[in-house]
Amino acid sequence: MRKTIAIDDFRDLLIYPEKWKIIAADYQAPGVLEVEAPDYAAKQETEVHDNMREIMIALQGHYVFRFNRKYYQCLPGSVFLIDKNIEHEANYAYDARDILHLWTYTYQKKTVIHLVSMYRNKPLNLAQAFMQPSESPDLDALWDLWKETDNPEKKQWYLQQLKLYLAYAFSLFSLQTKGQTGEETKLELIKIAMEQIQRDLRKGIRIDSLAKMVGYSKFHFMRLFKQYTGRTVMDFVHQCRVKRLGELKKHKVSCKEIATELGFQDVHSFYQWNRRHSRDAAALPKA
Repeated sequence: MRKTIAIDDFRDLLIYPEKWKIIAADYQAPGVLEVEAPDYAAKQETEVHDNMREIMIALQGHYVFRFNRKYYQCLPGSVFLIDKNIEHEANYAYDARDILHLWTYTYQKKTVIHLVSMYRNKPLNLAQAFMQPSESPDLDALWDLWKETDNPEKKQWYLQQLKLYLAYAFSLFSLQTKGQTGEETKLELIKIAMEQIQRDLRKGIRIDSLAKMVGYSKFHFMRLFKQYTGRTVMDFVHQCRVKRLGELKKHKVSCKEIATELGFQDVHSFYQWNRRHSRDAAALPKA
């Protein structure tokens, strides 16, 4: 049986930033040190996002987290600020055991939070929440101010504001996980996944990465996507490709460029897709 987690058990750790140890690509709190690669380093998969920032706070368990091509002890109170284009661990190694982490994703002034544990050696999403921009400050704006200033005093002040934002977001998360039915949250998360597909079309779409971003297993995400949209994930990807193809043809773009823009590995893959869906995509432009 899956164990249940009471988020209130970690309330003090979530809402009191003085208990945190911040770790970012260009900033580490006093006392934070790199460590040697763990025995399970070979199992640690990594990923990079160019349009999304992430924050992970550890609530329970001991783990060595791979971040920015380095390794750090991930203990209760460790907070990783993962900027755009910074490599970080994804999915966890099998040796993660009893970890409990809270992940926050932010993009386009929207904030998604979900609680991740391990269950039978697989990441398990325990709860998630979606916050509209009207409910929360703009995390991206605070992050930009902290990142861009060269003034040490201002940098420290913006970091403090960033911490307060996160404490506020975590308190909202605690309230939402208690009182909501979850249906509206699920719909908003599916909408976010749809927006992400449209933005990331040229990079190729990985369903498991989309599922992780919104806090679901791959199977559960695919089922919810069909339930709320009436179509499969790949049907929606196909629809986005057809629409984008029409836009590119108007500009007389070459087949090689089209293949890249639609997220295909090569022109041959693009031709195969186009032949299968020729009723939706009209004749190819000349190479």
